[in-house]
Amino acid sequence: MAGGNGPSLLRRYPYASVTLALAFMVLVVAVGWHIDVFELPGVNIIGIERTERGEIAIAFLLVIPAFFIDRVVARQRMLEARLQAEQLRVLRVTMRTVQDLVNNSLNQLQLLRMEAQGYVSDETLTLFDETIRDTAAQLKALGNMETFAEKPMASGPGLDVSSSSAGRSVRER
Repeated sequence: MAGGNGPSLLRRYPYASVTLALAFMVLVVAVGWHIDVFELPGVNIIGIERTERGEIAIAFLLVIPAFFIDRVVARQRMLEARLQAEQLRVLRVTMRTVQDLVNNSLNQLQLLRMEAQGYVSDETLTLFDETIRDTAAQLKALGNMETFAEKPMASGPGLDVSSSSAGRSVRER
């Protein structure tokens, strides 16, 4: 497999590669040992020319539909990848919008915090500040997700962020 193209061709055209290998086996058996491959028990194909050349031609002609099957499978995989990429893009746009809305609310809560200073204990204000930072960090992590999976939540299906930094609090980082 010169140049390292062998394995990639096998992955790219698996059905055509297997069919081509079988066609070469038919070629070797038909020419090398003069065996009528289509006359073997269990391989009786009616209406096919019963000469070595006919058998070889039929074997190699089977590569054509195998190639088209490979192309259809590859196209389906490409379409699925595009669909997943578009779903991820829509998710990111949605999360950025949610992030903007919630961050605006968090900014308003910061103003409320300034007014509450002096009326509320320092411990409560520290907890309030940590909660705002945690929420902002979780929103940012959600907006930067590369992959996504759903998980059940009390309000319905939601995004599983357990493997990202979005689920960790400020104290754990």
